[in-house]
Amino acid sequence: MRSRGAVRARRWLAVLMGSGLVASAIAVPAPAAQPPADENLARGRTATQSSEYATAAPASRAVDGNRDGGFWNGSLSHTDEQDEAWWQVDLESRRSIGRIAIYNRTDCCVGRLANFYVLVSNEPFAADSLEAARKQRGVSAYHVDRVAGKVEVPIGREGRYVRIQLAGHNPLALGEVEVYRGPVDVPKYRNLAPAAKTTQSSVLDGGVSTRAQDVDKASLSNTKSEYQPWWEADLRTSQRVTTIRVFNRTDCCADRLRDFYVLTSDKPFASTDLARTLRQPGVTATRVRNIGADRTIDVQRTARYVRIQSTLTSYLTLAEVQIFGNQPLTTPDVARHIRENQFGMFIHYGVATYTNEQWATPGTPPSVFDPTNLDTDQWAAIAKSAGMKYGVLTTKHHDGFALWDTAANEYDVAKSPYQRDVVRQYADSFRKAGLNVGFYYSIWDRTNGENTELVINQLRELLTRYGPIEQLWFDAWTFAPGYGKIPYDQVRDFVRNVSPGTVIVNNDKNDSLATSDVLEYEDGRPPAGLTDPIQMSDMISSSNWDWFHNDQSPGPRTLEDIVGEETYQRDHGYQYLLNVGPSRDGRMEQQYADLLQQVGAELNPPRR
Repeated sequence: MRSRGAVRARRWLAVLMGSGLVASAIAVPAPAAQPPADENLARGRTATQSSEYATAAPASRAVDGNRDGGFWNGSLSHTDEQDEAWWQVDLESRRSIGRIAIYNRTDCCVGRLANFYVLVSNEPFAADSLEAARKQRGVSAYHVDRVAGKVEVPIGREGRYVRIQLAGHNPLALGEVEVYRGPVDVPKYRNLAPAAKTTQSSVLDGGVSTRAQDVDKASLSNTKSEYQPWWEADLRTSQRVTTIRVFNRTDCCADRLRDFYVLTSDKPFASTDLARTLRQPGVTATRVRNIGADRTIDVQRTARYVRIQSTLTSYLTLAEVQIFGNQPLTTPDVARHIRENQFGMFIHYGVATYTNEQWATPGTPPSVFDPTNLDTDQWAAIAKSAGMKYGVLTTKHHDGFALWDTAANEYDVAKSPYQRDVVRQYADSFRKAGLNVGFYYSIWDRTNGENTELVINQLRELLTRYGPIEQLWFDAWTFAPGYGKIPYDQVRDFVRNVSPGTVIVNNDKNDSLATSDVLEYEDGRPPAGLTDPIQMSDMISSSNWDWFHNDQSPGPRTLEDIVGEETYQRDHGYQYLLNVGPSRDGRMEQQYADLLQQVGAELNPPRR
């Protein structure tokens, strides 16, 4: 079969070369400096790929202007079967990219083009690895689950290099890739939707309402086919709403999203009947007959509730809903954050406290979490005595056990004998003591697995339930195989919109400031000469790995050691986060309390 296929490949390749078709594809003129929006910026540009199948399907075939998806028809790019196969094109200069259209092969094997990323960058991609490419500074990543025939991916940014890369093991075959000019979508105002509480009339195939507010246009909310289906957002308070932008699905069935209303109100909607809602006092309604890829609706009013409701008997599928107010989209003041929060308390507490493990076994039953004297006021008092300014609590460690009652799954403190919300107790105690509140959250979840949707939904709970959060400390983004595929940029953008003042710290030695605000160095001093914002985390225990309480701990470090380390970090302009793990009863050991009181006296001697 291989030799016969090679003969056929040579035969049609010779025909194409003899006809001049190959030469004409290569010679397509470059686009003008200001091309129309419907001109394909990728056509005829230099394309490369990770490998080439049987030397008969080069990367250039995906930018030859021919969308034919048949392998033997001479217009399909095709790699070998490999891990994370990729194809990319150089647009030769930075262009404003509005959307990218991707055409699959059509003669067979259409299921291979699934679970892939579209990557856009102003600089060349420096690595073949998907994880490294996504983490490269300045790269935007757009995830696509599956393509049947064609998919259009909204971009809205400037870029020169476009890469399509599989997340798994398969050949990558492309009928055509078309890159179209469009406005650079740089939001100037906060998107209020990610922080909202959302509901919808029904759920089909796991398309829950939160998928339309997760800053990922590739995930879809989806109702059943029903009369006047609806999706609704509660902004939690009445706020100024200027515009609402609704994004349609791009994989198929785009015509289903038509003839619907965008409804806004300061009061709850009293009915799911559209006619009654339209008559409800205080409701503003805008009817949208057709949407295309997306539609922006001018609102200009205060509102708490937003509903999108169809007039038809149909499915209601939304790629994303963006609700903009008049609050500027800002980034945190990192210099202020470090200056005012130079010394802090790291608090590792969870099921691992009760199993004498530093990483609790996946699926450890919630029943082991049973403190008899939990005292977060004591934690705060100890931190205060040491001169610390903030705390960071492990709201969820690698075991996946949540210290709050999460609606995202069933593995949390509410299912334990203790039942109460530890995150709430901690936040209230630290604020009462005049200390800032920070949260640790492990992306690496050894019980629930890699799950971007879980991450986004749990972060929404943490960032909207407990008041202002000074710092969000992520762990294990690349240490564990597979977890580097959680999209950094999506999580960063989500946090920016929900809690703009929260500083992001990633415990990732390969991290860059593209997706975080402060670089973390765990249990070791950073290299000399760094000018980036730095945090160093360390343990009060003299053991080299006692983050959680350990029955066999050799005891605390010396006063001189801790004071010296804090002084070093402060003199270099770094943050210093010192871990103290509470005991099984829920209190911190007295030896640690006494030591930290001495630390405070050394660092902040009383005035004479």
